[in-house]
Amino acid sequence: MPAVRRLAAQDVPAVAAIVSALPEYFTEDVAGQVERDATGHDGWVLTDADQIVGFAIAARKSAAAAEILWIAVDPGRRGRRHGSVLLTHSAG
Repeated sequence: MPAVRRLAAQDVPAVAAIVSALPEYFTEDVAGQVERDATGHDGWVLTDADQIVGFAIAARKSAAAAEILWIAVDPGRRGRRHGSVLLTHSAG
């Protein structure tokens, strides 16, 4: 069953791999931007069977508001509402 948890430093390579697997959505420089943003902002990963299948990174604007900087789901896992789960979790 998929689960959301905080993004940790050791998750960054898997997050960068998801970005790299989506060249129709992200340019080549985005993986580096995501890595930098992951260290300075709130981030979450969605795992399924201990594999990272999606992530979200948000900049907190106030206690009640955040700006989603990055959100993506592994292309092989799309269509399963994983992005919706991440969005709901990061907004809450």
